[in-house]
Formats: sequence, structure tokens, C-alpha cells
Amino acid sequence: MFDMINETILMKNKSVLLIPHYNNLIGLKKSIYSIGANEKIDVLIIDDGSVAEQIPNKESFEYTSGELIILKSNTNKGIENALNIGIEYIMHKNHYKYIARLDAGDICKDDRFYKQEKFLENNKDIYLIGSHVDFIDNTGKYKYTYKVPLHHKKIKRNMFLKNSFIHSSVMYKTDVFNLEYYPVKYKYTEDYALFYRIINNHTTANFDEVLTSTELSKTSISYKKRRIQLINRLRLSLKNISFNPYFFYGTIRILILLIVPNSVNQFFKLKYYNISQ
Repeated sequence: MFDMINETILMKNKSVLLIPHYNNLIGLKKSIYSIGANEKIDVLIIDDGSVAEQIPNKESFEYTSGELIILKSNTNKGIENALNIGIEYIMHKNHYKYIARLDAGDICKDDRFYKQEKFLENNKDIYLIGSHVDFIDNTGKYKYTYKVPLHHKKIKRNMFLKNSFIHSSVMYKTDVFNLEYYPVKYKYTEDYALFYRIINNHTTANFDEVLTSTELSKTSISYKKRRIQLINRLRLSLKNISFNPYFFYGTIRILILLIVPNSVNQFFKLKYYNISQ
């Protein structure tokens, strides 16, 4: 069970930012402090069994853009379960209209949430909005920009090749979680599975600008659990099979990535993105 720390819900904002956290208090603070001073968004932190000295406390932060809520677990349950605890809390204890995502250590542009909330307000048919993302190293040095397709048709097609959204860049309409939360049977690929489900049932979009910066790290789940991620991406692709060139090319691409060492993949990824920009 997750326990509440310092629960005082003011419910002044339409949006809430969901951040899972595990033993990365410095990164978490960096993420919180990157939120623009003029933004209006509550923050829900799910601490997934961090060691005692890494557990966040409300008093540790100076956050004035909304309510800061912290849930904690005594054991590490994994990111997909931590996210679902957060979604369950949001759905059953509050009435937020929009849910944004950020991972501890990632950085927001000053007006990210204002732009995304305004876009969803003005586009009633869109249920998920993301953006391009800058990737940086642990010193904050720019490495490359991950550019995503902007319109729903291309977003859906692109999912067979690579993810059409970076998890830390997205904002959802809360309605997408009315029936089901993050899928848990696709370990370390819960975001990919959720995006497929949303894309198959709702219209989506991406901003043609960078709204988030994400840290490249050899300690990240995407680096350490890459093989499991790729296998589950293949499972998802086969589940959403479509007899078009993008499905076949994407399937071959995943099979190649499964035999290419991660270090080699990262080297060519940096070369490709830097050449293509």
C-alpha cells in the first residue's frame, strides 16, 4: 500500500503532473524546480520504495505553482505499478481534467504545461499531446533532439518504427484512464502499450517544438532493461499488426536491435540524430 504524506488538496488547477520516483532525490528536485514560475499545475510524486535518505518530503521543496502531493511505498513495486497507484489516486480522489508526465531528472520548458493544457482545451478531439524532446547528458550538455511526428495518421504509422511519444513529454486527457490504467503485462514498456491503446481509440498530436529535456543515463530503465523492452515492443507490434510496409520494417528493425549491442546502438543513434538536424 502507498501512504499519503502531507495531504492537503486545494484542487485549484485543472492539471496534475505525475512523477514516479526511486532513489533519485537530486534529479527529482531538478525536475520540480524546472517547472515555470507562472505555470499552474499540481504535482503528484509516487515514491516507489526509495531508501530512507532518498524519500522526498514536502518540506524539502519550494513549490508555489500548485499543490504538492507525495505518496510513498515501503517496497519497490516497479514503475508501471507506481504509475497506476498515481492514476488510481487521481481518478478516485480528485477530478483533474488533464494528467501530464515527467520522470525524475527530466526538465520542462517554462511554459510547457500552459501550452499543452491550452491546446487540449482548444482541441476537444485530441486526447494526448506530446512534443519533440532534447536529450542531454548528466552534466546538462545537449546531445540530440528526438523529433516526433505531429499528426495522428503519421503518429499511428510511426509506432511500428519507434515510439511516437517520449513519455516525459506527454499530457493526457484524464478520460483515457476511465476503463484501464497503464498495462502491466508489458514490463518496462508500459508507456508504449498505453500509447498504442490511446492511438487506437482516440486522436493524438505532437507539438512542433521542444517542451522537455530528458537525461541520457546508463542507469536508466531504457538502458539497463533494453532487451526486455525490445521484446515487449515486438509483442505489442504483433498485437497491433497491420499489413503495411511500416509494420514489416518496424518488426525487422526490432529484430536487428535485439542483436546489436546497446553501446553500438547508442553510438549510431547519436550520429544519426546529429547529422539529420
